Amino acid sequence: MNKDDRNKLTKAGFTMLRTHENPELTITYMTGSHAWSTWGKYETKAAMQREIKRVNQNEPFIIFEN
Repeated sequence: MNKDDRNKLTKAGFTMLRTHENPELTITYMTGSHAWSTWGKYETKAAMQREIKRVNQNEPFIIFEN
């Protein structure tokens, strides 16, 4: 997915999330100014995976980008 794709989805009302495993386990989201901000920090990979599962099941307008 490139920058133009992310911008189109954001304008359509979607929130873009990314996962990071180095140096910390974090999830970030794209802000309105096209910067990335912290969504959450996690102690374990399992905790981060539970949050990803929760978001995927309960938040239809949020997309995880790899």
